[in-house]
Amino acid sequence: GGRWRWTKDGSHICFEEEVTRHGEDDSDDPEPTPGVSVSFSKSAVIFEDEYTNMPGQVVQWQSTTTKLTLEAHGGMKGGTATFTFTNKEKLIGPDIPTSITVPAGHCKTYEFTYCGNLPSGSEEDITVHGEFHENNPEEGSQPLTSDDELTSVKVRIQASRTAVDNPNQDRHIYGVGEELSLICVPGSCVTSASASFGMLTDMQNGCADYTSPAEADSPVITVNCGSSQKDIQLEVFEPEGYMVQSISADFYGLPNEAGSFDLHFTNRILPIYVSFYAIEVTEIAMVSTDAIGYFAQPEHADDLDHGKHGAYGQWTPINADNSTTDMARMGYCAKPWNGGGSYTWPIPNAWRVAGDAAATNVFTQTNQRFELDADGTTRLTKFGWGGERGTNCQYRVYEVSGR
Repeated sequence: GGRWRWTKDGSHICFEEEVTRHGEDDSDDPEPTPGVSVSFSKSAVIFEDEYTNMPGQVVQWQSTTTKLTLEAHGGMKGGTATFTFTNKEKLIGPDIPTSITVPAGHCKTYEFTYCGNLPSGSEEDITVHGEFHENNPEEGSQPLTSDDELTSVKVRIQASRTAVDNPNQDRHIYGVGEELSLICVPGSCVTSASASFGMLTDMQNGCADYTSPAEADSPVITVNCGSSQKDIQLEVFEPEGYMVQSISADFYGLPNEAGSFDLHFTNRILPIYVSFYAIEVTEIAMVSTDAIGYFAQPEHADDLDHGKHGAYGQWTPINADNSTTDMARMGYCAKPWNGGGSYTWPIPNAWRVAGDAAATNVFTQTNQRFELDADGTTRLTKFGWGGERGTNCQYRVYEVSGR
C-alpha cells in the first residue's frame, strides 16, 4: 500500500510506502542548504530467539523495532548522497540505497524499519554513515557527513532447571518459586530492568536473577536500553494435582491373619511442563466420619484419626523431576472380624514454597479407604490404585475402575 506524490513544481514524482518512504520535497528557501542526515528513532533494538513453553507451543523470534531516517538536501547545486552500514547482518530490514542523486533545490527522504537479528559485539557497533557530495564543489571543500549508531541486544530468560515435559531451559512459564536468570548481550547498554512482581537481584552488566512468585501470577520483566523497551510476559503456575508414576506393595502378614501390607507410590506433581523443585508437600490430618462395622467399635477410634497414623504436618521436598513418594498402610486386623467393616481418611494434599511457614495451599484431595470383609480379606485404596490381601497370603495390586 502507498501513494504517488508530485513535487511542487510538477517535474517528477515519488512513491511513499507504509514502511519504506521515498520522498521529495522542494524548499521555498531561495538558498537551500545542502546536507545529509541519518538517524535511528531508538538507540537499541531488543530481541529474543524462539523458545518453547510446552510441547507443541513454540514462540517465534520477536524483536522491538527502530526506524532509520535518511535525508539528503540538494542545496543550490544538487549532488549525490551515499550511505554505508557497518554490521548490518545484525539487523533484519530492507537494504538502504547506497547512492541518491538529489537535484538542486530538492530534498529526498527515506524511512526503513529494522529489527534485531544478532547481538552486537559491543555497544553501538551498528553504524550508518552518510556523505553528501555537491555538484561542482568549490576547490578544497569536503563532503558533508552524518552518522548514527545502534545496538542490537539479545535478551534471554533462562530457567535454572529443566521441566519433565520441557527439556528447554528457555521458556516463559514457571512453577511457583522457580529461579531464573535474565541475560542481556551486550549488557553494557541496559539502562534498567525491573519486574512487576518481586525484584531482580544481583543486577550486573545487564544480567540479573529472579525468583517467580509463591502463587499463580503473570509477572512482567521489563528491559530498558536507552529509548528502547521490551516487556517479557511470564506465567507462573501452582500445583494442580498428582499423577501416579509407579506403585508397589509389601505384604508381610502371616497366614490366617488380616491386613498387614503397604502400598508405595511415586507421584508426579502436575503440570509437568514447569518445575516444582522449589516446593514441598504435606498431607493435612483429618478424622474419618464414615466408619462402619468392625472399625466403628470404640477400640478402633484411634484408627480413624489420620493425625495419629502418618499425617503429622511434616513437609516433604519435591525431586528434580517433580516427583515425590507416598505410602499407604493397611494395619493388622485382629479377630474377631465381626462381619467386616470400612472407613475412609479424607486427605487434603497441600503445598508451599519451601520454608514458607505461613503458606498452606490445598491443591488436591485424596481418599485413603480401608475395607475388611467378613472372611478377613482386606483392601486398601489411594490415588486410584488398590491393594488386596487374603488370609491365605495371596495378594494383588490393581487399578480402581472408574477412577
